[in-house]
Amino acid sequence: MSIVLEATGLAKAYQGEYVRDMARAIFESRGSRFVKSSQDVLRDTPDPTTDAEAQRLASSARMTRALMNEGKQIPVPSIEKALEFLA
Repeated sequence: MSIVLEATGLAKAYQGEYVRDMARAIFESRGSRFVKSSQDVLRDTPDPTTDAEAQRLASSARMTRALMNEGKQIPVPSIEKALEFLA
């Protein structure tokens, strides 16, 4: 069991078995056509090297959540707009 899952309390959370079932069914019907390496999947994913960068990248989600808590629904804003809102 992952230490991260245990530390966050997610170890007992639903692990999404249905996603594995869907992936298995797709693989069985389509072969390896959609199979990608983890490097390929994560190639364009931002890699925050510092806590400050991680917080900056998460600002859009924090702004969205803050407005949702007020009953407002908005498209996920750009990082720049979110940083301005949160300042």
